[in-house]
Amino acid sequence: MAMLLAYNLEKSGFIAACVEDGHSALRVIEQVRPQLVILDWTIPRLSGLQVLKWIRNTITYEHIPVLMVTGRCEREDQRIALQHGATAFFPKPFSLSDLTAAVRRHVKAQPDLAGATS
Repeated sequence: MAMLLAYNLEKSGFIAACVEDGHSALRVIEQVRPQLVILDWTIPRLSGLQVLKWIRNTITYEHIPVLMVTGRCEREDQRIALQHGATAFFPKPFSLSDLTAAVRRHVKAQPDLAGATS
């Protein structure tokens, strides 16, 4: 799913990087300093929610928009993600065009940064 999403984002003109787990996500965020992060709640090693909390608690990265894409689609899950700082919440299945529009909207809001990470 992540590779398909990255492919579609690249076709829309973005630079995307895929990672397999939460620890890798932290490493890429520190190295790339992306304009936006797309997280799945249920990634291995560190959950997407744990990565989101780290982003929001790290002053260097706290401004980065974080879009949560997840199979966890209960109203409570959405509330928790937004409460912890998710910029937007996309339960699976989601509309690729809606997600791409959200990426475009949030990346344009921060023109001084480079890259997009998924």
